[in-house]
Amino acid sequence: MSAALPIIDELNDMGARMTVAAWLQRCPLGLIALHHDKIRKLLIKKGFAEAVTCLEAELALSMSVRAPDGTFQQGPNFSAHLARGEMRIAAKGPERDGGLA
Repeated sequence: MSAALPIIDELNDMGARMTVAAWLQRCPLGLIALHHDKIRKLLIKKGFAEAVTCLEAELALSMSVRAPDGTFQQGPNFSAHLARGEMRIAAKGPERDGGLA
Protein backbone atom coordinates (compact mmCIF):
# COMPACT_ATOMS: atom_id res chain seq x y z
CA MET A 1 0.00 0.00 0.00
CA SER A 2 1.22 3.49 -0.82
CA ALA A 3 0.87 6.67 1.18
CA ALA A 4 -2.48 7.23 -0.56
CA LEU A 5 -5.82 6.17 0.83
CA PRO A 6 -6.70 2.49 0.35
CA ILE A 7 -9.57 3.44 -1.97
CA ILE A 8 -7.10 5.26 -4.26
CA ASP A 9 -4.72 2.28 -4.11
CA GLU A 10 -7.69 0.21 -5.24
CA LEU A 11 -8.06 2.44 -8.32
CA ASN A 12 -4.34 2.12 -9.04
CA ASP A 13 -4.62 -1.68 -9.09
CA MET A 14 -7.61 -1.79 -11.47
CA GLY A 15 -7.15 -2.77 -15.09
CA ALA A 16 -10.51 -3.03 -16.85
CA ARG A 17 -12.09 0.24 -17.95
CA MET A 18 -15.53 -0.90 -16.78
CA THR A 19 -14.13 -1.42 -13.27
CA VAL A 20 -12.43 1.99 -13.30
CA ALA A 21 -15.64 3.65 -14.53
CA ALA A 22 -17.69 1.93 -11.81
CA TRP A 23 -15.16 3.04 -9.19
CA LEU A 24 -15.30 6.67 -10.33
CA GLN A 25 -19.12 6.67 -10.38
CA ARG A 26 -19.20 5.44 -6.76
CA CYS A 27 -16.36 7.64 -5.49
CA PRO A 28 -17.54 10.15 -2.88
CA LEU A 29 -17.45 13.76 -4.07
CA GLY A 30 -15.44 14.70 -1.00
CA LEU A 31 -12.72 12.24 -1.97
CA ILE A 32 -12.71 13.62 -5.51
CA ALA A 33 -12.40 17.17 -4.18
CA LEU A 34 -9.52 16.30 -1.84
CA HIS A 35 -7.56 13.90 -4.04
CA HIS A 36 -8.41 14.93 -7.62
CA ASP A 37 -4.75 15.42 -8.57
CA LYS A 38 -3.76 11.87 -7.59
CA ILE A 39 -6.90 10.40 -9.19
CA ARG A 40 -6.33 12.40 -12.40
CA LYS A 41 -2.72 11.17 -12.63
CA LEU A 42 -3.86 7.54 -12.26
CA LEU A 43 -6.58 7.95 -14.92
CA ILE A 44 -4.11 9.59 -17.32
CA LYS A 45 -1.62 6.78 -16.67
CA LYS A 46 -4.37 4.31 -17.59
CA GLY A 47 -5.03 6.23 -20.83
CA PHE A 48 -8.71 6.69 -20.01
CA ALA A 49 -9.41 10.21 -21.29
CA GLU A 50 -13.19 9.95 -20.82
CA ALA A 51 -12.66 9.13 -17.14
CA VAL A 52 -10.44 12.22 -16.79
CA THR A 53 -13.23 14.32 -18.33
CA CYS A 54 -15.72 12.73 -15.94
CA LEU A 55 -13.43 13.45 -12.99
CA GLU A 56 -13.22 17.11 -14.03
CA ALA A 57 -17.01 17.34 -14.33
CA GLU A 58 -17.49 15.69 -10.92
CA LEU A 59 -14.95 18.08 -9.39
CA ALA A 60 -16.75 21.08 -10.92
CA LEU A 61 -20.04 19.74 -9.56
CA SER A 62 -18.60 19.26 -6.07
CA MET A 63 -17.29 22.84 -6.07
CA SER A 64 -20.39 24.48 -7.57
CA VAL A 65 -22.71 26.75 -5.65
CA ARG A 66 -26.00 25.04 -4.97
CA ALA A 67 -29.44 26.33 -5.85
CA PRO A 68 -31.51 28.05 -3.12
CA ASP A 69 -33.30 24.75 -2.40
CA GLY A 70 -29.96 22.95 -1.82
CA THR A 71 -29.93 20.97 -5.06
CA PHE A 72 -27.10 21.09 -7.59
CA GLN A 73 -27.34 23.75 -10.28
CA GLN A 74 -28.53 22.48 -13.66
CA GLY A 75 -25.33 23.30 -15.61
CA PRO A 76 -22.72 21.46 -13.51
CA ASN A 77 -25.14 18.61 -12.78
CA PHE A 78 -25.92 18.12 -16.49
CA SER A 79 -22.21 18.25 -17.39
CA ALA A 80 -21.39 15.57 -14.81
CA HIS A 81 -24.29 13.41 -15.98
CA LEU A 82 -23.19 13.68 -19.60
CA ALA A 83 -19.55 12.93 -18.73
CA ARG A 84 -20.60 9.83 -16.75
CA GLY A 85 -22.54 8.54 -19.75
CA GLU A 86 -19.67 9.16 -22.16
CA MET A 87 -17.28 7.41 -19.79
CA ARG A 88 -19.55 4.36 -19.53
CA ILE A 89 -19.83 4.17 -23.34
CA ALA A 90 -16.06 4.43 -23.73
CA ALA A 91 -15.53 1.79 -21.03
CA LYS A 92 -17.68 -0.69 -22.94
CA GLY A 93 -15.58 -0.20 -26.08
CA PRO A 94 -16.82 -0.43 -29.67
CA GLU A 95 -19.78 -2.64 -30.42
CA ARG A 96 -18.79 -5.94 -32.00
CA ASP A 97 -21.44 -5.71 -34.73
CA GLY A 98 -20.09 -2.40 -36.00
CA GLY A 99 -22.93 -0.36 -34.50
CA LEU A 100 -22.47 2.89 -32.66
CA ALA A 101 -21.57 2.66 -29.01
